[in-house]
Amino acid sequence: MFNEPFPALKRAARAIGHSNVQTDSDGLVRHAAGNLTFSGKTYPSFAYQIYSQYTGLRDRDFAKNDRGFYIRYAGRPHDYYGAVGAGCSFRKVLNGEYPVEAFAGKIVLIGAYAAGMQDQYFTSVSHGAPMYGVEIQANIVQQLLDNAYVREMTQDMRIFLTMSVGLLTAFCLLLFRSHVSVGLSAFGAICYLLGIRILYRERMMVSPVLYVPLVVALLVIGHIAVRYFAVHREKQKMIADYGRYLSPEIAAAIADTGNVPFSLGGQRKDIAVLFVDIRNFTTLSEEFRPEKVMEMLNRYLGITTDGILRNKGTVDKFIGDATMGLFNAPVDLEDYTYRAVCAGLYMAEQSERLKNELSDEMKGRGGFGIGINCGEASVGNIGTDFRMEYTAIGDTVNTAARLEGQAGAGEVIISREVYDRVCSRIECEDRGMVRLKGKTETVHIYRALRVKG
Repeated sequence: MFNEPFPALKRAARAIGHSNVQTDSDGLVRHAAGNLTFSGKTYPSFAYQIYSQYTGLRDRDFAKNDRGFYIRYAGRPHDYYGAVGAGCSFRKVLNGEYPVEAFAGKIVLIGAYAAGMQDQYFTSVSHGAPMYGVEIQANIVQQLLDNAYVREMTQDMRIFLTMSVGLLTAFCLLLFRSHVSVGLSAFGAICYLLGIRILYRERMMVSPVLYVPLVVALLVIGHIAVRYFAVHREKQKMIADYGRYLSPEIAAAIADTGNVPFSLGGQRKDIAVLFVDIRNFTTLSEEFRPEKVMEMLNRYLGITTDGILRNKGTVDKFIGDATMGLFNAPVDLEDYTYRAVCAGLYMAEQSERLKNELSDEMKGRGGFGIGINCGEASVGNIGTDFRMEYTAIGDTVNTAARLEGQAGAGEVIISREVYDRVCSRIECEDRGMVRLKGKTETVHIYRALRVKG
């Protein structure tokens, strides 16, 4: 339906043109309508008729296109309002309150400028503030005067450009380290935005603003998410692997820092060493079926492992029915000698409880003998590049193993060095001087009884 002006106005007008405002699918006004054909008659646009009457020209073919054309906005909302004087209303002109000379040689547009007239639209340059229809027409007239034909990139070209940038971003994310690739992707997106801005200013070519940065952002977010889950999965695997012989806290710390202390070679370090052995295990092995012995052994080794890990030590190895634990290796541990003694006391207590929980024929049998020593030792991996074992070697380790041989079932035997470090917190019993196997001199040993207080 085409509504023409009322007859008196039409007769007085030098020309008439349609003032249709068309919105894109997102509700923004980016395009102006060209010629419209109704009932076999072609109507130019209102802005084109203004231009033609003002200049006497009938060129600007892009404005005659029935498919319309892209608007080059020269002003934002309210930029044209009262351009010849602040608050220039039609009433003031009719009442003679405004000098007629102010309009000489100018194009004057008269239109609704109030929200209640429902002639306001959001445009590509004013997403937050609406622009009145009369101002949109003013922008189109100015575009025709400036002969500012804006070319739009074809859909095929937009698809090709978006895919090309997406592929370049994907290759960048795959080829470089994360922080470098993300930085390059962000830099590329910024360069693209600057490039299309320059292209619009210099060549009046409109390029897609949203699609390319959106594709880059999605690829970067996806890359970060995949990397995060991969690192998280690797971290959990590392914690699970190290958690077999390290405390969960230490395993998590190694996984967080990525500082894996397990390379071939050793270092001198002050540590506490714990040896624990099941008493009379040889006799038990001879008396009972292997399945029964294995069941009991696993339960005992569970206690030794739990005792070491709950005190943040390292389960170095299982040697038959014996367990070797290290404290302050491979990672530094605060108050490690005290923790080693606490681990020994825990094992002794739990072994006595387990002895009473075993089956009738094995009840009351077994029990731990525990020896603890501290001092300097060489800790690290020994073996070959394809087969290695983390351990500690030195006199400190040998002495701890000999002290374990001095312990009866349920006893924790410690050296004088350990006693000097923990005697203020651990109640001990003096066992005097003994000669350990393989030692030329006697050593002073103590039995750790309980934590004081």
